[in-house]
Amino acid sequence: WDEVDQEEAPRGSFQGDSGVSSRLRQMRFKFTSDPRNCGRFLVIYATNRPDLIDPADRRPERATVRMPLIMPDWEERQKIFQVIPARENFETDPDVEDFKYINEFLRKKHGESVSGAAIVSLSKLAYRFSRVNRHAKVTKEDYCLAIDDFVIPPQEEEKIRKDEEMAIQLGCSSYRFLSKRGLEIARR
Repeated sequence: WDEVDQEEAPRGSFQGDSGVSSRLRQMRFKFTSDPRNCGRFLVIYATNRPDLIDPADRRPERATVRMPLIMPDWEERQKIFQVIPARENFETDPDVEDFKYINEFLRKKHGESVSGAAIVSLSKLAYRFSRVNRHAKVTKEDYCLAIDDFVIPPQEEEKIRKDEEMAIQLGCSSYRFLSKRGLEIARR
């Protein structure tokens, strides 16, 4: 259930649907709170605004597992870079090595707040540059061209940090779901 925060109006607000949304919400609450249903179904909610989710949906008995996903740190970005060539069926030149140089070049150009999705797009763009440049494999040059060319949507680092803190505060049911960086954020 993607963008769950957009699905329902907050309780008590005008809904314009003769109360249908309210009745559906109450039915869902009743179903997810019934102990006889425990372990018999799986509901996956996704949102980038956990503060807009009805607090009743965040209760432990309704949301047994809550896992916040935050921006990858330097090591996680490097691992993402490493798995993409095999996933996307292209090879990298030996000059790419373990992606340390590529990852550092990315950090210098675009900062710390680069999502995994942006890294996938950058890698695909590097592959396209390799084809245009007639390289048999994707080279360091291709990745650097892609990073220089790629426009990452403008994001304020401070806003991202606050969103990550909120995601951990409102959307985490266990510290074991947090990355090393997530644990650092949680302990602030």
